[in-house]
Amino acid sequence: MENEFLAVDIAPNGALTLTDKVSGQVYKDVLLLEDGSDDGDGYDYSPLAEDFVVTSKDLTADIRVEHRAHFSRARIALPLPVPADLDERRAHVCGASVKVDFTLTLRENSPLLELDVTCDNRARDHRLRLLVPTGAPADTSYSDNQFGSIARPAVDPAMQVWEAEHWSERPDAIYPFLSYVSAHKDRGLGVVSNSVREYELTGPGCGTIAVTLFRCVGVLGKEELFRRPGRPSGIRMDTPDSQMPGRHTYALALTADVAHLPRRAKEYTAPLVSYNKMPYNAMKLNPSALTTPYDYSLLRMDDADISFSALKKEEQGDGLLLRCYNATAAPRTTALATPWLPEGECRLDETPTGGTWDPAAVTFAPNQTRTLRLRRP
Repeated sequence: MENEFLAVDIAPNGALTLTDKVSGQVYKDVLLLEDGSDDGDGYDYSPLAEDFVVTSKDLTADIRVEHRAHFSRARIALPLPVPADLDERRAHVCGASVKVDFTLTLRENSPLLELDVTCDNRARDHRLRLLVPTGAPADTSYSDNQFGSIARPAVDPAMQVWEAEHWSERPDAIYPFLSYVSAHKDRGLGVVSNSVREYELTGPGCGTIAVTLFRCVGVLGKEELFRRPGRPSGIRMDTPDSQMPGRHTYALALTADVAHLPRRAKEYTAPLVSYNKMPYNAMKLNPSALTTPYDYSLLRMDDADISFSALKKEEQGDGLLLRCYNATAAPRTTALATPWLPEGECRLDETPTGGTWDPAAVTFAPNQTRTLRLRRP
């Protein structure tokens, strides 16, 4: 599959080779599956002391690709043999499976490779992850929180001292994210999610983003874990539904445009939706007195790093409120082209701040959110 931004080649095992047509960078073994033990509980992941990890590297997938006028789509079916439980995991026996179905969609004019995943889980006490190599070693991950971003070390420095200092839990660098994560600020592959929210940088040089699809455990609280020796986090109670049996679906996307990852994530998680009204005004018996232009643009910003959050009519009055935020760690300035007129700035509760703004140069501090009021000309 190929568009203006990406070329996608699918290997017999279902993994991808992605070529970024803008930079020429090639990424291999993208979307390999990795399944390991989970001897943890409802609070914490914890593997067996000697884990047996299986991957999809040597499997053969069923692959079907279709090309349409404005998109290409691939369907990849992959039965992954896994141990049925921790006893089989210790014995290195794969007596169960997880059937994984991928649907990949590459649309024209889009830097996103959309990914829908369906997993049919028939095993217990395990964790399934997607592996996304980023093309280079990494010492820091970058992901989003509310209206901003956060940088975290790929390896928590406390890993060197946690046992000597008698910490109650090993500080693995397994982190949450809201909608995007990358291992580099301006290169490599980034992951966008509208479903799963956990990742870890793994592999040689921590250059691979491992995204948790699901983890399966059978108790709420458990004692004497490999990562948390000693006390349980909560009461020991059976929780059979947290073994995640049956079918589950997940929605993600990949992009090589990590320099504008916050904007790409917003485009994916909150897409613009439109429809054709056919036939035109079929239910109007009288002609309308209002004439509207065939083409119209309410506003345009010239900085792709400023994230659009909301555009709404204000609760009290007839003005419009435009809310944007700067999810980067650097100050940004954007020009706002609009036929509407600037009329002050508001707080999140829409009360005026008393401040003003200039459409020719709207400035944002790092991680700042601004709500701008516009008045009809």
